[in-house]
Amino acid sequence: MITILIPTRNRADLAIAAARSVLGQAGGVVKLVISDNSSDPQCRNKLEEFCVFNGVDFIKTPEDLSMDQHWDWAFRQIGGYRYIGILTDRMVLYPGAIDELLSIICENNEPEVVSYNNDNVAYDSGVYVPIRREFSEMLISIRSDMLIESTANAKIATALPRALNCLVRVDVIDRLLKLSGRYFESIAPDFNFAFKLLVVVKEVSYYDKPLMISYGNLRSNGGGFTTGRLNRDSKDFLRFVSAGNRRLHGSPVPEVFQATNVVCHEYSVVRESFATSWPEAQKMLWISLVASRVRDSDGELSSKWRSALIEKYEVSPVFFQDLSASSIKQKIKNLVVMCCPRLIVFWGRWAGKVRYINEADALDYLVNNRVRPTKFVGQNMDF
Repeated sequence: MITILIPTRNRADLAIAAARSVLGQAGGVVKLVISDNSSDPQCRNKLEEFCVFNGVDFIKTPEDLSMDQHWDWAFRQIGGYRYIGILTDRMVLYPGAIDELLSIICENNEPEVVSYNNDNVAYDSGVYVPIRREFSEMLISIRSDMLIESTANAKIATALPRALNCLVRVDVIDRLLKLSGRYFESIAPDFNFAFKLLVVVKEVSYYDKPLMISYGNLRSNGGGFTTGRLNRDSKDFLRFVSAGNRRLHGSPVPEVFQATNVVCHEYSVVRESFATSWPEAQKMLWISLVASRVRDSDGELSSKWRSALIEKYEVSPVFFQDLSASSIKQKIKNLVVMCCPRLIVFWGRWAGKVRYINEADALDYLVNNRVRPTKFVGQNMDF
């Protein structure tokens, strides 16, 4: 009934962890496919051996592809099941997630799209912080125009069906392909997919519960474009983005190649191409949101972002005035962590905050300590 695709590039260990989280609960209703776009032969060999040993379908790209090209190519290689979804190589499913999704599908007349939430392991100054979201276990029908309006007003809803946080019925996927000729394209293929999907469906069924955990932030492609410090994966990603495409013409701040700003760009591109009746992205709201994210970033790249926001978009310099003090505090904190990380972990637990030195321990904590459902509140969808 369900095809789960794990696209990966040079991160065999993470892809294998993602696959194991599916294999442990799949039964006979899930077809698991790993699509490998690795440039490292060792990664590719490791993945292929794992797939052969565990009976997982393995496909490999015929050449080096950008992320959007890879995802689009992989979608064209799979089929035969009723629903398709992506599990990235930096995510693992919670135990029981597949059963919950199957119940939702079977008990609700096979909705076109089912999106869901995720918990997270964050990295903060040398330690790993498990972050658990409150949830209600409610299935909520959200009109597409609500998600569209939310995005136009610079509110990025958790419920947005970005392929990596949802299951989509195959006939809906076919309609999306007829709309644009590609499943995935542009700089942020997940958001590009989400906005095109909102063109072809009238509503999204949102399950208000985290069904997976996102981690590995230090190895995230987009992580470097959030913090202003490019990691190896960010630099690899950037190789496939031409200089012209780095200017985000669809956003109100074209010069700032930053993750939040890219979301606005993707919305505007889809709006201009397929949905001119959608509201325009509200310029000042998006500038404020981008500035707030850049404010908390660091590194040489984020300094350039701040300069652009001050000089060209009239964001007040006062908005950034405490950054130097914050930077000094952060450097002191980093030094303490480097010298004695266990002290930070102990202090955090004394203050009621769980911290771990090893990311695997933080991941295990989330898996083994799920919170109970709470009364539903609208903030869960970031509206």
